[in-house]
Amino acid sequence: MKDKNKLFISELAELTGLKFTTLKFYVENDLIPFEQESTQARRVFNKVASVKRIKEIVKLREKRFTIDEIKKKLSNQ
Repeated sequence: MKDKNKLFISELAELTGLKFTTLKFYVENDLIPFEQESTQARRVFNKVASVKRIKEIVKLREKRFTIDEIKKKLSNQ
């Protein structure tokens, strides 16, 4: 992607070391917001905000929080 602060999910997976399917699961469960759909019908993510959010999710998952609990915690921020 040309804009260095915008990423597709595959680029986000590569950057964070998480599997594409894991990130897709988080997106589908509204844990990682995306900014827009590209003209190629692909989701576009803000690099800085998404990486920060993913780090928060990973920390909470390591502490054994459920997806619903994580969703509540993140919505309170």
